Amino acid sequence: MVSIFELQGGLILRVITEFMSILNFEEVVHPVVLTGLFWSSSTLMQRATGIVNMHAGRAYPVTVCWGIACTGLSMMLAQYNTDGVVRALVNANIPILSSAISNKGWSHFWGKSRSSGNGVNDAKVWLVGMAGYSLLERRGFRTALPSSLLTVGAYAPNPLLHIFTRGVATINPIATSAQRYMMQRLGAVHGCHHCGTRQILNRKSFIADHMPPTKIALQINSRWYRRWLSWPLKQQLLPQCQSCFSQQGSAVRASIHTIVYGMPLRIWHFAPALAYFALEKNLLCDYIDDMVNSAVRTSVAETVAKHTTIILKWFH
Repeated sequence: MVSIFELQGGLILRVITEFMSILNFEEVVHPVVLTGLFWSSSTLMQRATGIVNMHAGRAYPVTVCWGIACTGLSMMLAQYNTDGVVRALVNANIPILSSAISNKGWSHFWGKSRSSGNGVNDAKVWLVGMAGYSLLERRGFRTALPSSLLTVGAYAPNPLLHIFTRGVATINPIATSAQRYMMQRLGAVHGCHHCGTRQILNRKSFIADHMPPTKIALQINSRWYRRWLSWPLKQQLLPQCQSCFSQQGSAVRASIHTIVYGMPLRIWHFAPALAYFALEKNLLCDYIDDMVNSAVRTSVAETVAKHTTIILKWFH
């Protein structure tokens, strides 16, 4: 006699089989590979950024521009290599995966393949992917950079300048029970403001991290113009994981920017795959075809002149 579990398992297997027969395997694998390569490229780019001592605690305009450059380059690298990896997986030829990486060269995106339309399509995916990344991340591309334990981390809830509150404002050196409860809620949503981890597996509580650290805040408040203007620097509390907390004490005592790396897979890493899917299904082509085609196939000067002429006609 067949059990109910066997009937359910057979039904689920049949549904999956029918679903996979309808879908094109390459269409399913392509967004997955694109997401994986983009996340891997972003991780490597973040490591390279930390080597030159660039972190999210630098001046806001600098970190935004650096984050845009790193994210854009990571997305380009992912696009270069996706087709070769997908072909290797579809053909079940695993040994050629190593040769699939970077086998197209830089001309694939901006070079000779423009005439065949591939460069224009890649530019569309890149532009839509960058726009989607910005909307999903909402931190000014700063999560592409590592964090310093002496400054507000890249995963702080609000990407605005430091004069705006990103966490919970405080004037006390010790967090209250209500503030610690708020840190658990913020940490569950945004993760540690330095490395981004949500501590789901270890089930540990988040630390209420004073930003800037109390020692640095006292040094800043001792400056003559802040004392003369009665303009003290206010601290704020942000969620911090146990790992970053254990390293922060020595960094503050030595006043050294200790770099912390963190690239957990988040929803904004799916932006290139979502852009590819939207353009593959012609969901956005009508809105961006004219803009992208003119930007890729004409010079920048011609494009600027064209749009300037259109704007001037509006005023006349």
